[in-house]
Amino acid sequence: QSQKHINTWVSKKTEGKIRDLLPGNSIDEQTRLVLVNAVYFKGRWNEEFNKTCTMEMPFKISQVGEASKSPGSLMKEWNGKISCIMDALSEANGSFALHLLRVLCQDNPSHNVFYSPVSVSSALAMVFLGAKGNTAAEMAQVLELPYAGKELSMLIVLPDDGVDLSSVEKNLTFEKFIAWTKPDCMKHTEVEVLLPRFKLEEDYDMGSVLQCLGIIDAFQEGKADFSAMSAKRDLCLSKFVHKAFVEVNEEGTEAAAASATVVVECCFVDGPRFCADHPFLFFIRHNKADCILFCGRFCSP
Repeated sequence: QSQKHINTWVSKKTEGKIRDLLPGNSIDEQTRLVLVNAVYFKGRWNEEFNKTCTMEMPFKISQVGEASKSPGSLMKEWNGKISCIMDALSEANGSFALHLLRVLCQDNPSHNVFYSPVSVSSALAMVFLGAKGNTAAEMAQVLELPYAGKELSMLIVLPDDGVDLSSVEKNLTFEKFIAWTKPDCMKHTEVEVLLPRFKLEEDYDMGSVLQCLGIIDAFQEGKADFSAMSAKRDLCLSKFVHKAFVEVNEEGTEAAAASATVVVECCFVDGPRFCADHPFLFFIRHNKADCILFCGRFCSP
């Protein structure tokens, strides 16, 4: 009954995009505490892609050696802007988001990755409240695509030709991310954007991942301290489940979380070109709060 209630609540909060956060038998007679967090986002591009310009183009799975190719749809547009994308992101949120991204990418070297650091950190905040007491020019391009109202943006980190995404992931720290995206390091100009249209749905057991990041005591009986929640000393985390969904198309982005087609413009015009026809990292950021809401890696259609 508890499992059904939680899954129904999450489904409602995410507009039906995440239906079964907790799988069968995840709650039993040993379960004492379940922490649940959900976040949902649906945004239209500030300047939408023209659907009639979407075309089938090859997507290069790898930039190194013999690159296998996969068919995908590319959207094309001239309304994208290369501009400043993260000049003052919260250090705590940014560092955690990028550390978590690095660990997830290491565990899944050739898979798509998508998650919400806000959802994960919010759930962790509930845990802790229960306790007592290089330059981008050398390897990648960075693009901002604002959503309507420009309150939020999608930020895309695209490796240069000949640079594998794993190299960018290994070198990407919070400090470098800030340096790469400072206003004086980026140009605000009209650019031809080719971006895959894609849909991802990923789920993770974050327990082992978070322990790799140093969050250990909360998972160990006898060491976990939830005395602000319960006078008993028998509470500890047994599992941390995270599920995320994202869809990017010509109109915008729909994303949800609970703790390939490229768009292009039909006419040809000389100018800067941002062609995301190979693996890249992407972030959805709340601009005023300087907060990363979602992070992901797109490797294959």
